[in-house]
Amino acid sequence: WAFAKAGHNSPALFDAIASAATARARDFSPQGLSNTAWAFAKVDHESPALFDEIATASMARMDEFTGQGLSNLVRAYTRAAHASPALFRAIEEEASKRGLRASRVVTARQDFEFRKRGWWPLTL
Repeated sequence: WAFAKAGHNSPALFDAIASAATARARDFSPQGLSNTAWAFAKVDHESPALFDEIATASMARMDEFTGQGLSNLVRAYTRAAHASPALFRAIEEEASKRGLRASRVVTARQDFEFRKRGWWPLTL
């Protein structure tokens, strides 16, 4: 997280983290899942397997995420340009269950990017 916050991409470090995190993502807290996705997206370090595993782990615990955590996941996946339609649907459903307006979870820019890529026809 600290390397990403500083904008420092160390490919070898992020590759090692991705390998370990992919194997243990199901053990992460919701905040840990969203922070990990954010860190990789922030430094533009591609790790499709990690993003897929974060999506799977997140969908299993969707009700444990805060509204901010849901928003952070959306931001990370948008920035990383990593499509995960099942995750996006789960986030949309969870936001709807909670009565959250789309603007609380997804910015207009993110919605535009998702629509442009055909990932998520936001209906909230």
